[in-house]
Amino acid sequence: MKKSIHFVLALLFVLFCYKGKAAEVPFEGTIMVKTFTSQSKHYQKLFPFFYSGVDTCEITIKGDMVHEYFRCNQIHKIIIGNRIIYYSDLTQTGFDIPYALATGKSTRYDMNEKRTFAGMECSVIKTTILQQTGITELTGWVTDNTYNVSNKAIRTILSSFTGNYDHHYNGQICLKSAISFSTTGQGKALVGNLEQFHSFEVISIERHEVANDEFSVPAYIKIENLEQNPMAISLLESTFDAITPKELKESGFTKEMLVDLYIYTTNEQDLLQKHHKKIKKQKKTAKNQDIVTFDIDEEWNY
Repeated sequence: MKKSIHFVLALLFVLFCYKGKAAEVPFEGTIMVKTFTSQSKHYQKLFPFFYSGVDTCEITIKGDMVHEYFRCNQIHKIIIGNRIIYYSDLTQTGFDIPYALATGKSTRYDMNEKRTFAGMECSVIKTTILQQTGITELTGWVTDNTYNVSNKAIRTILSSFTGNYDHHYNGQICLKSAISFSTTGQGKALVGNLEQFHSFEVISIERHEVANDEFSVPAYIKIENLEQNPMAISLLESTFDAITPKELKESGFTKEMLVDLYIYTTNEQDLLQKHHKKIKKQKKTAKNQDIVTFDIDEEWNY
């Protein structure tokens, strides 16, 4: 009898330990996200190569490794360690560059409101960021990370859809988000109306085994390794000398990170201009259509 009791207790202990370890296993699988981007006519005129319209992003995750594939725009982003690989299916070219996430200091406000999305209870968060060039307003529906997606993977994904505001989610999963940016005052006088609207919502989250080659670049894609040029770095660093230590701290960036971000942005725009020329058929908002926005509480039927 005692042996039976000991056996049952031992079995329960093993099962408990296994359950605890299983819960700690980092997420491995796919998250499907539907996105919508719209800009003012003036923005489209200045930056015609930036995608506008509906897209579906297939996000493959294995621990901290992330591969984002935008199906309509045919753009890939692979993040492994401290590097990002960005390439186009259409031009069959891309680049590889150091990658870092800012720690951002703007404030997140929990609204003490609940929403239900995809059968999960979400908390509503809001943020307003005042800048010299304009105002950014962000609203998100967040839920607890029961899937155990790594914090780095969550921030990596959100930085693609929310800019530098990924830190607001505090390790939670955002299932739906709407972000609007409007130029005001001095910014509008200098650059005109660069109003933008970005939204995304999670379609599905599926666990499955992911092979390491999901994070490899096909052999026919030509990738340029953007190793930092000391002379260029010196020139770029002097560009950011006007930023005060306080502004730098509040931005969440170091000067080195700003240099990497500048190099990334410059090369991204160069690649997208070549990519844009090769697009023959793409689901986009109508040419020269003015900005379209949606309220987060609406059902988005793009």
